[in-house]
Amino acid sequence: MPDATIRAVPHHLPHLPPAPSSGRSSRLGPFLALLYLYIPFLLFAIGWMRPVFSVPIVVLTALCLPHCHRVLPALWVPECTRRNLLVALLCAALLAVWLYGSGIGGFVWANHDHLHRNTIFGLLVERPWPVTSAGVEGVPQDAPTRLLCYYVGFWLPAAAVAKATSLRIGFFAQWVWEYAGILLACYLLFARFRRIPVWAVLVFILYSGADSLGVALKNMLSAHPIPFWDWESHFENWAIYQYSAMTTQLYWVYNQAIPVWVATALLLDGIPDRIVLFVAACLMVSSTLPFVGFCALAAFFALDRHLAGASGKPGTWRLHLGQFVRPFVSVPNAVGVLCIGLPSFLFLKGNSAGAARCLFWWWTYPFFLLAEVVLPMLPLWLGGRRDRAFWFVFLSLLALPFFKIGPSVDICMRVSIPFLVVVMVWTMDALLAARRPGDRLPRALLLAVLALGAFTPLHEISRTVVNVRRHPDADAYYAGANTGRDQIFGYRLEDGNVPVVYINPSPDSFFPRVLARRPANGNGAGTRAP
Repeated sequence: MPDATIRAVPHHLPHLPPAPSSGRSSRLGPFLALLYLYIPFLLFAIGWMRPVFSVPIVVLTALCLPHCHRVLPALWVPECTRRNLLVALLCAALLAVWLYGSGIGGFVWANHDHLHRNTIFGLLVERPWPVTSAGVEGVPQDAPTRLLCYYVGFWLPAAAVAKATSLRIGFFAQWVWEYAGILLACYLLFARFRRIPVWAVLVFILYSGADSLGVALKNMLSAHPIPFWDWESHFENWAIYQYSAMTTQLYWVYNQAIPVWVATALLLDGIPDRIVLFVAACLMVSSTLPFVGFCALAAFFALDRHLAGASGKPGTWRLHLGQFVRPFVSVPNAVGVLCIGLPSFLFLKGNSAGAARCLFWWWTYPFFLLAEVVLPMLPLWLGGRRDRAFWFVFLSLLALPFFKIGPSVDICMRVSIPFLVVVMVWTMDALLAARRPGDRLPRALLLAVLALGAFTPLHEISRTVVNVRRHPDADAYYAGANTGRDQIFGYRLEDGNVPVVYINPSPDSFFPRVLARRPANGNGAGTRAP
């Protein structure tokens, strides 16, 4: 298929300058991305729900996949030339090294959050599904049964592999699954350039808000300055609030970040409204909080297209509710909402962290907005991006710190991920567009903002390198997956100070009482020792 037939980017994204690279178009990449999002829910339905519910759900959702394939956008595929192959291998190697440093797979030292996540993964491997506190070492025998209630979807493919092999192989399977997601996200984001851009991979790895500026401003007014080169602490939480760099997302919350990277890339590539709810529903058991941001973006982009109308005039504001809703009315969307979204919601609504709240810190809010929102988006505004999409993303990032749920600022940190991906892509577009001699000032400003933000991911990567030298024994990583299982269910918290955010404490709630299958007695895993 000639390059001219490749699906155009949605109107809320800029038209890029013509690329010299040739190629053909294919739906294979977007369909693999859809499967990447769907497979975790498939395993969740099979392993956690009663067959009377899971069998029809699996059949109905699987029957929707061929229709989804037919309507997915066909994206650019590079020609198989020596140059393209070498550049693709270089990009893949950069991403593999980046992922290697995250600690996934147990190759090197990992951040302390991985200890809790490794424990959850160990429970998913060694205990029957659905995982409950019954029979877990350290849990009192007369204690009420508690259901593991967490966004476990990301781990289920690797846990299924580990159940058939060993825990160590399961950790490696995690690495492979994560690497596949990163490759898919990058392909979906970069195919719109119709080339294989090494520079875009570097932007992807190093993109961040200007945390270094925020820390410098805060240190000027604080009696307790934050050291720039403190390898023991995390650099990004200087303002309490946090909009995480891509590297931070990978190194700390990979289980939530990567699925929504893939889904947001699909959204930016122009998936039609008739399947967007199906895609969104698949996110819920893996990226629960980022799912909220994804839905907000999807709804706005659909509204923006509707307001533009057939004439393509983005300034119109005439809303016809029936015409706006009609594209969403489809069998895949109905199946996605009822068969994927509803069971996922009923499972996740029992999470005990939903009742917790945290405070609002007024004095750090202005510094946070300046460093994390205003400065990264200012070059885009100066470059002429002032459409409705820009202002929606800008105002959303301004507002997210006001929404609080859970024991920390998780709404701010996680719901923002899809919005940050969009801003990063807009920045890449602006860099690519600012190539004329008269664009030297906008290009210099973009590069300056990127360089200022790159301090954060470079600090995170350097912190990992320093700690790997201090703790060269990666076996400690595996040890983290074999301790504290009772703490996950809310016991012995004084020993590990683990917040009770992983459980549904009520066995009488709807999902465990009606939908959940009854786990077999014993460990039910049959795994070999790592």
